[in-house]
Amino acid sequence: MSVFLAELDILRASFLKKTLYLKEVRSVFLSRADRLLAFFVLAVIINFFLSLMIPIWMLAVGPILFGAPHLFAGVRYIPKILAKNRSSKELRPLAFWIVGVLFVTTCLHVFQDQLNMPIPHPLHAADDWEWMTVVLTFFTFTWFLKLGPGHLRNLLVLAPLAFLSWKYPLWTAGFFLIGHNFVAFIYWIRSAKIHREKRTAMLAFVIFSLLTAIIFLGCADDLIRLPFPMPFLGISLEPISLGQLVLPGSQNYVLLDRAVSVFAFGQAMHYFVWLKAIPEQVISQEVPLSFRRSAEELKNDLGKTLAKVAVVLSCSFILAMAFYKLELIRNLYLSGATVHGYLEFAGLTFLFKKKA
Repeated sequence: MSVFLAELDILRASFLKKTLYLKEVRSVFLSRADRLLAFFVLAVIINFFLSLMIPIWMLAVGPILFGAPHLFAGVRYIPKILAKNRSSKELRPLAFWIVGVLFVTTCLHVFQDQLNMPIPHPLHAADDWEWMTVVLTFFTFTWFLKLGPGHLRNLLVLAPLAFLSWKYPLWTAGFFLIGHNFVAFIYWIRSAKIHREKRTAMLAFVIFSLLTAIIFLGCADDLIRLPFPMPFLGISLEPISLGQLVLPGSQNYVLLDRAVSVFAFGQAMHYFVWLKAIPEQVISQEVPLSFRRSAEELKNDLGKTLAKVAVVLSCSFILAMAFYKLELIRNLYLSGATVHGYLEFAGLTFLFKKKA
């Protein structure tokens, strides 16, 4: 692995040597705020048009390439953002606990028939099992981060969402499905080190929100979807069904069609925030890390064991999804993604708490 990373670093150095020859490019590269803004603008333009023209392909291919890595990115970076003054070594137990919660809940969802438990599909309802996960995650944060008093106040923040998930499970699930994409930007803003970087993250949040509204309001309906044939991947990718995940029970096919594009656009930008913006934002140096340094930081943050698990599972997931009709793999990812969304919301209650 070290030899492979070394070769990648050689290619990276060669590429940078050629591109940084231009003064304008070098200026952007050396500034984290400018660099992230440039990458965001590029990503948002590409993903906006692709989500309008080939949303089903984005919803199918995106999780295969970026799904598992982004789940581990949440496990790695959410604790670091919530406790900036804590070392990686102090936060490792929290990462293991979060992975454990994710694993147990995922197994409950995937093997519910064998366990004979009435657990709904993760994207069809946010039921008491999933809220048990949120509460457990909440107390995990509380125990390891030792944030002091105010637990009852923070728990009251979760209580209305718990009630809504019990009373209106489908609408609450749809809210989480789209809402957690916006929450990722809040973590980006919070992880910013200086005012200029925070301003970049805020601008990205505003642009993402406006473009999401543009799609929902139909201002981009004139863009024609490309009729690319969709291979069967052992996963239901029927547009109306996907749209009803966001707008449960709606019979307005125009709105459901827009909801699919909103879903695809939000998912793509969610991956960008967790796999590009936040990882660059939390490192100490101004320029991006080399491949070897990135691997070292991964082991430092999660420890060797969990780092190896993250790499192996991410690669295995990509290879497994290369085969068709693997419904089990698909359910594993969807269950893990559901817990990841709740993890972000649970952590949100601590995000702006002042340290003593």
